[in-house]
Amino acid sequence: MPFPWLRVLNAVLGVAEVVSKVTRGGAVGSSRAAGTMQLADAPVEAKLAGAAVAALREAFHRDDQRLSYDREQREADRKRAERLLRLDLARQSGDRELTHLRWLASLALVGWMGTLLSVVASGGWGVGLRLALGVGLCCLLAALATAFVAQSRLVQALTRLREKGEIPALPASDAAATTAT
Repeated sequence: MPFPWLRVLNAVLGVAEVVSKVTRGGAVGSSRAAGTMQLADAPVEAKLAGAAVAALREAFHRDDQRLSYDREQREADRKRAERLLRLDLARQSGDRELTHLRWLASLALVGWMGTLLSVVASGGWGVGLRLALGVGLCCLLAALATAFVAQSRLVQALTRLREKGEIPALPASDAAATTAT
């Protein structure tokens, strides 16, 4: 329901008019007793004007409190939306890192399989081919170990992200960075 501003303005103008009539009507005495006598002799309109002013102050105070509450709610909603955005960005970053690590493991396996196929296709098991196969196997095992360790750390960080809602520092692996480029 909209606030009746025109009625409030009309009431304030009416109160101002009543107050001006009361102040023009009699002189204010210097003693306290004269002031209380004048208040007792004040017309009914002046008393009603005082009550109206008090009601207006209370209405404005309530309106100010409501606006303050609305501002606080908007601020809390903004902070919650920012936090959810940060969590989602961290989750997406973790998923990308996990994909890079899987690609690394796949490429290492494909490289070793290529070395094995070249050895089998050549038909001989010479020293050079055996050395190439051994180096390829060592690279495969190193790449797989690196990828699996990094994946387990990343999965642990993403699990903390989902369970506690805290944004962990996602472990970035150099191996995944090289596959991304």
